[in-house]
Amino acid sequence: MKSTTGDVEWAVQITDSVFGFQPINIIQTDDDGFLVTGNGKNNSGYQQIFLVKLDAQGTMEWKKILSYPNMHIQVNASVQLADSSFVIGGTITGDMPYMAGISPSGNLVWSRSYDVMASLDGMVRTQSGLVSLLRLSGSAKIMHTDHSGMPRSVISLQRNLNCAYPYLYYNYKPGMTLTTDSNLVIIGYEDRYNGSEFIKTNLQGVGYSYSVGMVANGVKPLEDGGVLLTGYGPMYGIKTNSYDLHTGLVRTKASMDSVECEFGSWALVTAPDTLSTDTLMFDSTELGQVVSYTPVVRNIVTDEYAGCVGVLGSVDEKQEAMLTMSVYPNPSSGILQVQVDEHEPVVLEVYNSLGVRVAVRQLNPGVNELDLGSQPKGIYFYRARTEQGASSSGRMVLE
Repeated sequence: MKSTTGDVEWAVQITDSVFGFQPINIIQTDDDGFLVTGNGKNNSGYQQIFLVKLDAQGTMEWKKILSYPNMHIQVNASVQLADSSFVIGGTITGDMPYMAGISPSGNLVWSRSYDVMASLDGMVRTQSGLVSLLRLSGSAKIMHTDHSGMPRSVISLQRNLNCAYPYLYYNYKPGMTLTTDSNLVIIGYEDRYNGSEFIKTNLQGVGYSYSVGMVANGVKPLEDGGVLLTGYGPMYGIKTNSYDLHTGLVRTKASMDSVECEFGSWALVTAPDTLSTDTLMFDSTELGQVVSYTPVVRNIVTDEYAGCVGVLGSVDEKQEAMLTMSVYPNPSSGILQVQVDEHEPVVLEVYNSLGVRVAVRQLNPGVNELDLGSQPKGIYFYRARTEQGASSSGRMVLE
């Protein structure tokens, strides 16, 4: 645990030599302590859930284990309720969402599973109950329950009946947060190169979706109703190679307008689904109610370029080698000298770090000069292309 100045105040090692313990989630509790949840295995090799309560100084107050005979159970999320009890969420049998209520002293109060083939990957507390993020193969659902886990509704989020919610690529963990204007923001991505999607919706499923040019793996609410997205990108500027990575930070307004860069917006489409009881885990036979709604679609075109990312230059090495070009920027005067050895027409484009094209020029064989002295200091990207498709690209700094 670190102080506000970054100094380590205390450190604690949580071990279990018999069952093992892999921490998955940690939340701060209302007594300034911490609840650490994670997974391990029992003697029979089945996965089980660990819960560890620490006080504000890191001293262990209690440790509990949840397990079921001949069944795998995993935890992915946890929240604390107003009465100081806890609710944890995860997966049971590998493909069913699972929730359990835990008393302030660590005792199991209730547990439920839900007959939907999905993984429960996130959970937030609202005044009316709990909202859980269910991840399926290629789509997502948000499930609304009361504080005891009894289902109220489930809403499917889809884009064009296709992949609106991302598959689990690499070590990516999807995210969800409740904004200060009482809406949900859900993040995910389809692949590591095409960027992420994030969905803003109310608890009735009325909302809209955006794409953003980075792989977002964290989302936090802001006081003004917006969110802060974190991930890797690039976020600003243009990639010269498809595998270039940078750290990305995007701050949005409550309306999400500030990150718009000709991003597509999609309707969120409901799909029929049912929450049903499981005699092993349920305390009641109440069924979940399916909610339908009228989608709200927003399409905005602004002059904001933050996050507008593309690949600069050809990724075909054979074509790349066909165009021989040398660039010599003059930092003092902003003169860009380009040596071209080709005999066919070459077009040179220069972009600033936000991806805005600031200059375009047709080049002749030999030495060409381009005056960038009127442009601000910073990083610039250049690309030259022939009519045959060969290209050469790179980056430079005007000081």
